[in-house]
Amino acid sequence: MCLAFEQIEKMAEERGRVIGEKQGEVRGERRGEKRGKVRGENQFAALTEKLLTSSRTEDLLRATKDREYRKKLYKEYGLL
Repeated sequence: MCLAFEQIEKMAEERGRVIGEKQGEVRGERRGEKRGKVRGENQFAALTEKLLTSSRTEDLLRATKDREYRKKLYKEYGLL
């Protein structure tokens, strides 16, 4: 009878561990997404400032719509 309780306890501990890991993964993903969003916003703000300072408003407008062109500009300005 004692063995059955030990097995139940081990199963409960394992279930708790799995649930805890999942909760940690979700929190970590949220934290990573938030950091990525902030980083992307800062990166685009820096690009915007550089393009406006250089009077490249047409390039800025294109960068808002064309991901590949935006990446090219990030590289050009050393923002990647």
